[in-house]
Amino acid sequence: MSDESTAENWKENKVFIWLGTILCAFTTLACIVLGDLKMILLTGGITAFCFWGLFAVHRQLSALPPYRPGKGFWFQRLTPSGKIRVLTVSQVLLFVLAIGSYLIGDISRHTRISTFGIAIVGFLLIQMTIKPRIKFHKPIDDATLFELEDLGIIRPNENVVGMYKDTMRWDSVNSRTKILLLTPNRLIAIRMPTPDKGERAEIRLSDINRLGLIGHGKKGEGLLLSVGLLDGSIIRFVLLGEGDKYSPEQFMQQLLELLDKRSPTQEGVTEPAPAIRVRPDGHKPVLQKSIPVLQPLDLQKESATAASGTEQRGIKF
Repeated sequence: MSDESTAENWKENKVFIWLGTILCAFTTLACIVLGDLKMILLTGGITAFCFWGLFAVHRQLSALPPYRPGKGFWFQRLTPSGKIRVLTVSQVLLFVLAIGSYLIGDISRHTRISTFGIAIVGFLLIQMTIKPRIKFHKPIDDATLFELEDLGIIRPNENVVGMYKDTMRWDSVNSRTKILLLTPNRLIAIRMPTPDKGERAEIRLSDINRLGLIGHGKKGEGLLLSVGLLDGSIIRFVLLGEGDKYSPEQFMQQLLELLDKRSPTQEGVTEPAPAIRVRPDGHKPVLQKSIPVLQPLDLQKESATAASGTEQRGIKF
């Protein structure tokens, strides 16, 4: 259950960003000496972006910021239509960057091709992956709740108001498959390495005092969510973002809304009873050879055991 592999990956990324920052900084200084304004703007912008990347990684690994209700995470707080507009503006800027890389005649052929390739890949990633999953995100409904209940993943009386999952089919789960559920007072995490067994953990929203979020994955299509608790432990959730109906961005919006509404005296308070569920017409019970056995897991205890060194360590779920 250790998050060592994820932390090590980000340490390696941090080293590469440092090297890129130093290289770009020296290139910028050289361009200043030569008086090449176009290259100063280009390399200076890349250097500033690298510094921002270093800052973001540092906050995730060493200085997870405290959560302030209603503050930060501006993109995740936007409505779906607002997110789509921001992404469209980003695509326009990437398109301008791609065209500009060919209009600027003073840069090398290698730099021109690299800039053009990065811009096109970013444009396509937004268009083919991020936009569709936000647009077609599936809200929680009675059909989904009955499906989870039939599979034994939730209890009949649980008031589930939000969900994210890494898989579209229950018979194709693997060690990376996870389900995150939101109730008015809790964040529930379920991991199912096989269709027959899994692990379930619960975190009270009133225990969360720090929150971090950064892009994750080779193409940046996923998210790494870091949750800091009152006892100093940190839980890291890797949201793969590979489905087109369960958006990590929309799940984050729901989580932030619940964190903003939580009460400091929430502990021990009974959650409001869920509305009576009505099984939709034609929605037959989910039939499986066996109901998954979910073992309870104490994430805080696991995180405290894994904590070591000067960096904030926790566990990856």
